[in-house]
Amino acid sequence: MRVLMLSTNYHPVVGGAESYCRDLATGLVRRGHDVTVFTDGRACSQPPDSTEYGVRVLRERSYLPRLSDPDVSAWEQMAFGLLPAVSSMFDVTRVDVLHANSQDTALLGTVLKLQYGIPLVVTSHEVHRERGPAGAGRCRLVFGSLPVDAHITVSGYYERVARSFGAVNLHRIDLGVDLGRFAPDDGRAARSLLGIADDEAVVTCVARFKPRKGLLELIDAAGDVAQRVPRLRLLLVGTTSSGSEEYAQLMRQRIEERGLTGRVQVIETYGHEQIATVMHASDVYVQPSHVEGLGLAVLEAMACGVPVVASDTDGLREVVVPQDSGLLVPVGDCSALAGGIVRLLSEQPLRQRLISGGLARARGRGMDAMVARTESLYRSLQVAAPSAPKVGSVGSGLVAAGEGRA
Repeated sequence: MRVLMLSTNYHPVVGGAESYCRDLATGLVRRGHDVTVFTDGRACSQPPDSTEYGVRVLRERSYLPRLSDPDVSAWEQMAFGLLPAVSSMFDVTRVDVLHANSQDTALLGTVLKLQYGIPLVVTSHEVHRERGPAGAGRCRLVFGSLPVDAHITVSGYYERVARSFGAVNLHRIDLGVDLGRFAPDDGRAARSLLGIADDEAVVTCVARFKPRKGLLELIDAAGDVAQRVPRLRLLLVGTTSSGSEEYAQLMRQRIEERGLTGRVQVIETYGHEQIATVMHASDVYVQPSHVEGLGLAVLEAMACGVPVVASDTDGLREVVVPQDSGLLVPVGDCSALAGGIVRLLSEQPLRQRLISGGLARARGRGMDAMVARTESLYRSLQVAAPSAPKVGSVGSGLVAAGEGRA
């Protein structure tokens, strides 16, 4: 099967949507499929056309000069500027399934579906998008109006949002963890690689640097923890891609204000490959988000045998069961966050209980099951799809010459 995945960002950009796309793409390749990812090339220095773990990755940058070209309509470029690139970089007529990995790419995927008669799958990872400017209209378009053959929802949160905006053809396929990479480890090699001493208490958070991730509150909590845990080290690992450089600056400023320089590190240089190493070096994982669709990094920490403290939000509540697989604290409550961290660093019976519960929960969400179910969905869409129309045929509404999907 030939699959074209459309993703706003891809490895080495760190994020749940990026991890999902990469894990699914590489998993499908291991099952014998031909997978290409078409993505934005601004956020990394990777080549425009490369093969990574068997996945062909096309990173598009040619649209950038056209946005400032006075002879070109910038609005047209923002709406349709990627069409020439995807058509010239890849033979779309050979694709069996299109998979859009965001609301943004669902629009591009829809144009390609209508042009070539290819089944379209959409996985939306956006959180609270309906609260943005004209956000409800955007969600009604993507979920209720676009001719999407299948909407994949990776958690109960996303399923509820999709249904509330009129989505049909919903398929719940829970987000999966790569249990080959994320597994218990004694941490010594990881700490040595990261330059962390054995006696340091390492607390970690992996997140985009943006306000809804609650990282300023975590820094404040770290100031309180540091008074009780002298050898504290907090690692804030993430990126400002789809985030905020201004917020990252606020984080650095807060670290200085709280006297935490050297104890709290803001790390933007780690990609997808380094996340497992970070988890293995950790004593506690924290997810202080104000809102979260699920929290893949939480599951990855659990799979590594790291106890978790998380905010009590809809998505995180799906994986963190209080006193069983982690601790939940009120959103934005720095004191409760600090208290949870100290408990997991000092109460050994609690640590062990949450580690065991977290491992059991993570192992029930393996990546192989996610890939297999997605593959099965693709095949069902191929069987159900009518014969592709000839592009430009009378009554088809398509205007380019040539044949449809091979």
